Amino acid sequence: MKNNKFFNKILELTETALATPEIKKDKNLCEILEKVKDSAAKGEFYYDYKKEFQPAISGFTIRNGFSTPKVLLELLAEVKTPKAWSGT
Repeated sequence: MKNNKFFNKILELTETALATPEIKKDKNLCEILEKVKDSAAKGEFYYDYKKEFQPAISGFTIRNGFSTPKVLLELLAEVKTPKAWSGT
């Protein structure tokens, strides 16, 4: 189990991302960031079961002239995406 320091970091990163003008324009990415933020606020991991976070960042990067803010790269490293469904 991660400690509060981990979740506080996620909260800070999501708040920074959501305050970034370029990111604010991307409704889909903002919706996912809000989910990540809400999970961290509850002390829970955000598991990207739908595998939508990475594609949302990729789409944002393409639309943003192939530039990705550092905050999104840091969040991408922290959001968990299941490798495969285990059935349990």
